[in-house]
Amino acid sequence: MRFFAIVLILAFASAACSIGNPISHAYQDPKKGVEQRAEDLLRRMTDDEKMEMLRGSGAMLTRPISRLSVPAIQLADPVTAYPPDVAMAATWDTKLTGRVARLLALDALAHGRDQVLGPDVTRTGYGEDPWLAARLAVAYVSAMQNEGVIPTLTNFPGTNSTDERVLNEIYLPPFRSAIEEIGLWSIQSGSTDPHVLTDILKYNWGFKGFVIAQAGAVRDPLAAAQAGIDLEMPGVDLKPFVAQGRLGRDAVDDKVRRILRAMFATTVFDRGQQAKNQTITPEHRFVAHEAAVESIILLKNDLLKNDGYVLPLQTEKGRNIALIAPHPLERIQARAGSRFHVEYAPTGSPSAAADLARRSDVAVVFADSPALVEAVAKANRRTVVVLGTASLANVAASARQAPAILCAWDTEREDGQAIAEILFGDANPSGKLPITVAKEPPDSAGIYVGYRYFDQHTIEPLFPFGHGLSYTAFEYTDLKISPQTPRYGQLVQVTLNVRNRGSRAGAEVVELYVHQAKSSADRPPKELKAFSRVELKPGETQTVSFELDRHAMSFYDPLVKDWGTEPGVFDLLVGSSSRDIRLKGSLELFR
Repeated sequence: MRFFAIVLILAFASAACSIGNPISHAYQDPKKGVEQRAEDLLRRMTDDEKMEMLRGSGAMLTRPISRLSVPAIQLADPVTAYPPDVAMAATWDTKLTGRVARLLALDALAHGRDQVLGPDVTRTGYGEDPWLAARLAVAYVSAMQNEGVIPTLTNFPGTNSTDERVLNEIYLPPFRSAIEEIGLWSIQSGSTDPHVLTDILKYNWGFKGFVIAQAGAVRDPLAAAQAGIDLEMPGVDLKPFVAQGRLGRDAVDDKVRRILRAMFATTVFDRGQQAKNQTITPEHRFVAHEAAVESIILLKNDLLKNDGYVLPLQTEKGRNIALIAPHPLERIQARAGSRFHVEYAPTGSPSAAADLARRSDVAVVFADSPALVEAVAKANRRTVVVLGTASLANVAASARQAPAILCAWDTEREDGQAIAEILFGDANPSGKLPITVAKEPPDSAGIYVGYRYFDQHTIEPLFPFGHGLSYTAFEYTDLKISPQTPRYGQLVQVTLNVRNRGSRAGAEVVELYVHQAKSSADRPPKELKAFSRVELKPGETQTVSFELDRHAMSFYDPLVKDWGTEPGVFDLLVGSSSRDIRLKGSLELFR
């Protein structure tokens, strides 16, 4: 027996050595809970080690503590293989957003990195609507944290001149949803406002993670640390403030504890700094390409007299294509093949571009210059304008002059591959605008931002929120609401049928808006509360289902500083954009 006992002990010792250092403390044991591990490690750290840990710089967000084998958190470099955040928002595809986030996480791990900055869930990123941004943020955070990488939602707002209702209804929902539904571990803030960073974020919402400052946002490091910023970029030494008694040790402990929680919860601590040697695979390229295709929006596609729609390009409408772009796009020329003849002209000379367009059957212009678009459109009535991310500011001129417009964001990174598939009809455009495109800049104020402003003031936008055309047509029928007289806390089921009545397969994004007929508070004419992306073959019909709870009918009441729901009649508006409403119904909510 003694012999077998010795053998067993040696076997366990050998196994422990093969895994790494033996577990001596609770913080080293992956089987222990996050809070237990964080508290155990925190009490073993010296004051100097805690403050040293917060002095990250560059890609090293935190500094390692070698005595306790605490690794640093390494910040990932930006990855440009995927469309930007605003383009991902244009897909209205939460599943695809999750797939992209997963691959971004694997790419970070392959380079020994632990944290990714992004996505941007503000208007410049995930668009103008808080519900759309929240659903995309939840999908992104869930997928990335499942891979053990820390995502960082940006840009957390401050109050400044924004009142409580606007803050809670418009700007905070994506952050709150990611925290309460997934357990987000990090945000980046351009504000050093203690009301939002401490009172709302950490106290009211119970946020357990850490806050990092936006580059250049912190002018007073002490005030930022006191307000609730946990890590500053680049980091500063908090030791003098503690020594002077201006920053309490409990505040430092809180910051370190938040970082440790994230490290244990996402396995940063347990894997150390060992990379997984993940490389860019065909899956990475496939998903990046799929995201690029889905993000492209067909903003306009006129039906020309005796000539059909401008897009997709077909040989029976003409073989000669004038490609006017900053540089030749090889993928477009390759896709044209022998069926089309493509001739290239640079964008620098409107006269040369117009001359080429005049000699061609169709002109494709990659530019937002009003003078260039006007010259080409006058020379060729079948002109297609392809806009990049920054070009929407000048889209008004193109909308007046060109019969077809594609919003392709930054998908030019693929040398035009995704755009080529849309132009020639290999793929059916399905992107939808995550922002409203105005004829003139709106004077938005309060809760009336984006489409809410245009609806409230009955102003016709150039292209409405949620707009995006297709090469096929979709029919909406059979709207059903059950129950139509719900009580508080009762879920409402909304169903409808969507049929592809065209000859091409395509994807449609069904958008559900809610409006309270009478309310004690000023409320927008409609607010997005659900959406669903559905792919349909020619002639196919699918039933689309939504589930609404009382939060879909609530508003933030600044008097009680909480969300409230009033009984009454609510209109349910279902459509293909905020202005293309196909079906209407209503329900009456009772207490």
